[in-house]
Amino acid sequence: GVEAVRRAVDALKKENQNLQVQLRLAQREKATCATEAKRLQSQVHRLGKQLEESIIKNKELEELIGTLRNTQSNMVMKSEYNSCQAELGRLRSDQIRKEGEHNSLVQELKESLNREQNNLHS
Repeated sequence: GVEAVRRAVDALKKENQNLQVQLRLAQREKATCATEAKRLQSQVHRLGKQLEESIIKNKELEELIGTLRNTQSNMVMKSEYNSCQAELGRLRSDQIRKEGEHNSLVQELKESLNREQNNLHS
């Protein structure tokens, strides 16, 4: 009976040693997991900040693109305005030239009428 008890005690000691080894491994793994969790947490935090910065930059870029579109359309309108002004200038000088021709013709006509009236009276 004593031998059986001794064998049972030896078996329990051996099992206890195995369990202690497993416990130390589990504790080491738990510490490793905790470290990894902290690392991941700080990475998530950093990525969250980067995402916020990206969102802000995207909004700024969208505003800038809108401004550029307005500027571009303003430049197109300015170019069209300048073309219209140039055309208007050409039309005005054309009008002035035609008025001059008209005035010359009217003057010639008056002189011609005056000569004819003088000829009739003489």
